[in-house]
Amino acid sequence: DDTSNSDNASKTKNKQNGNMPCLGSTVFDVGTVLAAPDSTMGKEIGPSHPSGPPVVIVTLEKYGGSGTLSLQLKAEDLTDTDTGIFNKSDPFFELQRKRRVLVRKNDPKNDDDGNAHDNTNAFLWDCIFRSRPIQNNLNPEWSDIACVDISALCEKGNLDEIFRIAIYDYDHHTSHDLMGYYCTTIHQLLQSVGQKFNLKMGDDDAGGKLVIVSASTEGVPEPQPDRNTSRSTQVVVEEEPTIMIPGNTADNGTTAE
Repeated sequence: DDTSNSDNASKTKNKQNGNMPCLGSTVFDVGTVLAAPDSTMGKEIGPSHPSGPPVVIVTLEKYGGSGTLSLQLKAEDLTDTDTGIFNKSDPFFELQRKRRVLVRKNDPKNDDDGNAHDNTNAFLWDCIFRSRPIQNNLNPEWSDIACVDISALCEKGNLDEIFRIAIYDYDHHTSHDLMGYYCTTIHQLLQSVGQKFNLKMGDDDAGGKLVIVSASTEGVPEPQPDRNTSRSTQVVVEEEPTIMIPGNTADNGTTAE
């Protein structure tokens, strides 16, 4: 009927525009979350799947630091993760904050590769900003300017704290495919406008480069170069197990509104 055709047309238009469907919603009480262990609480949303129901996890922490980061990116020569002959990947990027979590013994979680860990010093990547995808393009230049609160991306607004820029291939019906990532700091970004960096996938090169088109901050002092030492543009990330909890990043394709 006309109603069904209209609904289908609307869904098709949303997918073409890269709009992600809402999987469910829930409400958290601030006092209850603060009283929970590590001020962290999770709730199930939506119907269950074979792998389990979608889960939204909230962590509250004291606000610290000030200022905002404005960032514009593009990528070059990305590795195509689509298998179709006529289609290319639909890349989007996320700014992700590294957050340590306590993984108790006998309560293993799965990491990106599906390997279980029971370490007590694991971490996950929280999505702070997500761009819109660009369709069929392995050399995307995102018009979206990421404008984020520095204290949301870096603990207490620390400009030398490592965060991750991850690029994914947007998929309508399955989880988004990770195409590569680059770990950096705000200080490094401010000194790297116009530079290119190899994307990584674990210890290997993922193929493709990330280009810093523009990077600026507001509300924080401009970084002053050290006259005695030169700041390296190479950021080294310590090797630790990474656990992925549903609802945190695009790895599992779970979002909530």
